[in-house]
Amino acid sequence: MTRQPVYALYARVSHDDEVQDPEAQLIPLRKFCEEKGASWREYVDYETGRTIERENYQRAIREIEQWDILMVYAPDRLTREGPERGMVEVENLLAKGRPFRTLLGSLFIEKRMDAMTKAFLRTAFTYAAFESDMISDRTIAGMEVQRRKIERDGFTISKRSGNRITSLGRQTSAEVDITEVMKLRDQGLSYQQIAEKLGSKKSTIHAMVKREYGNSA
Repeated sequence: MTRQPVYALYARVSHDDEVQDPEAQLIPLRKFCEEKGASWREYVDYETGRTIERENYQRAIREIEQWDILMVYAPDRLTREGPERGMVEVENLLAKGRPFRTLLGSLFIEKRMDAMTKAFLRTAFTYAAFESDMISDRTIAGMEVQRRKIERDGFTISKRSGNRITSLGRQTSAEVDITEVMKLRDQGLSYQQIAEKLGSKKSTIHAMVKREYGNSA
């Protein structure tokens, strides 16, 4: 009897909240495995896609002997760092003898990539990076609008909380500069990495960004 492969189901969302739920990715991935009669392991990260150094993705790689195929919902769940980084990561998987599969687009790469597959993946990874840049640009533009309102009126109103904001410089409870936080996010740092760098807590950093800029950051 042929042994069914063990899938490593990898899901990623940028925020740990009720809006971005990894279950939206995991439910159809599990269903795929169930229909195939295959078993699976799950790895989930609540981190930006602008770095591959994510805790549970790296754990999946360390546990590579425990699964046979890496599967994601779509290529952008693997990385938003651009086509070169994305292609390298897929090639690394193949070199380790682990196929790469996506649910969206029904992509399955087992040993090598032909020209059509490379073109598809490059396009997907390019778009993922472009979309990430657009999100970052919108966030920075929103910050600039708020800064100008404060300079003109002395305050602005938070769209998330409805509270009056008189400064974008410091978060009193943790003395965190949100401008610096956003710069570090643009560099691809996770909330945990930013918290460690600024001497704060991950929950404080995350809550501040979510409160003031919603899920676009």
